[in-house]
Amino acid sequence: MTEAFNESKFAMWRCIIGMAHADGILHEDEQAYLTKIFDSMRDRAGMPADMHDTLVDDLHNPKDIEPFMGKIVDPAFRSQLVYFARLLAYKDGEKHPDEAQLLKIMKAEMSGGVDMEALRAEVRANVASEVTLHELKMDSQGPGKSGLFALIHELALKFNIDLMD
Repeated sequence: MTEAFNESKFAMWRCIIGMAHADGILHEDEQAYLTKIFDSMRDRAGMPADMHDTLVDDLHNPKDIEPFMGKIVDPAFRSQLVYFARLLAYKDGEKHPDEAQLLKIMKAEMSGGVDMEALRAEVRANVASEVTLHELKMDSQGPGKSGLFALIHELALKFNIDLMD
């Protein structure tokens, strides 16, 4: 294997092919899309012929992708797998339940088992809480409470102008 086509990248493409097969039908547009990519990688990017042949064979003979997911160690290829798998899940206009399940498994596997949706929800909740606390703090220190605003407020009050109304 060349450095440009290491085990991580090769395994990623084998998993992507698995996603194309997940609904039980390899649609013509999915096959054409992937074949075009593989031919381009062979012809223009130096993919070894044996790797190309394996990927084309996988298109016609579906494989269990679970063993391949563990070989994707490069973070860039882990994220690309999820990205391309999502594209393929919707390529035919609908996401089949088996594609949805495989995509969920891929996301979990590629994120090291971390539930990214739960993590995002927790971050959003923490940010909202921090923003609220910050706003309360700023309100308690707002105009008329300290510094320049306090001086301006005091001056305005002397002229019977209440800036807080």
